[in-house]
Amino acid sequence: MEHIIYAPCKVNLSLDIMGKNAENMHILSSIMMCINLKDEIRISIEKAENPHISLKTNIPGLPTDSRNIVVKCVEMYYKKFEIRDKISIFLQKNIPTCAGLGGGSSDGTEMLLFLNNFYNTKMSDKELTDFAILLGSDCPFFLKKGACLVEGIGEIITPLQNAFQDENGNTTLDIKTITPRIKVSTKEIYELYDKFALDKKNALYIEEKAKINSEKTKNIIDALRTKNIKLLRENMFNDLEMITTSIHKEVLDLKNKMKSENGFAMMSGSGPSVFSI
Repeated sequence: MEHIIYAPCKVNLSLDIMGKNAENMHILSSIMMCINLKDEIRISIEKAENPHISLKTNIPGLPTDSRNIVVKCVEMYYKKFEIRDKISIFLQKNIPTCAGLGGGSSDGTEMLLFLNNFYNTKMSDKELTDFAILLGSDCPFFLKKGACLVEGIGEIITPLQNAFQDENGNTTLDIKTITPRIKVSTKEIYELYDKFALDKKNALYIEEKAKINSEKTKNIIDALRTKNIKLLRENMFNDLEMITTSIHKEVLDLKNKMKSENGFAMMSGSGPSVFSI
């Protein structure tokens, strides 16, 4: 029997970099929201003597071994619960890869939720979150979906009241995303941001930014609750946007073009995707 699940992507309505923890990992405060673009995952499971994981995709060159978060998730889950089945997966990628939209994180998280349900392992919310954060920092958000305030290193998730969501969990906002065909290194973007933040001449900016971002975050939460699209657009922000657009002119040009057409545009995550509302 084949099982089909769907993995939605996200955009960052806010992205506030608040520093680093003792393990040198970035501490964030970000409002994430699922949008209607989804990957499709087809799964078949058979009893076997030894565990076997097979992944195929529609994207040439996409890793199909443990470098792929879907395979990584199954490997970790099978090891944790000592499962020895054969699983065959086809991943239909509709979400652009390495785009700042969380497509891979969503795929891995949906696989985790499917396995927990299929094998009836009854993992608690904390157990699911602890497992998901090992897959990736965006993964705990996709356990909840909708719109959430994501804090810490990605493990602290607070669901938000979202008047822009229908009864099926889809957003009613008219969101357009465009992903330029360039590669953006998330690691490089964060390293450049750290260098900027540690520069003494930017100290006042960083201090003021913290106050402004905190107020904007509160306004975004209020805008989602009250379905106020004007308030939402006026307060959305992304701390990484200035870094990515400074070294990738294509992203800046795309943002300016979409802004001129729609009145608003912003980069999601570390880029390169830009979205408008």
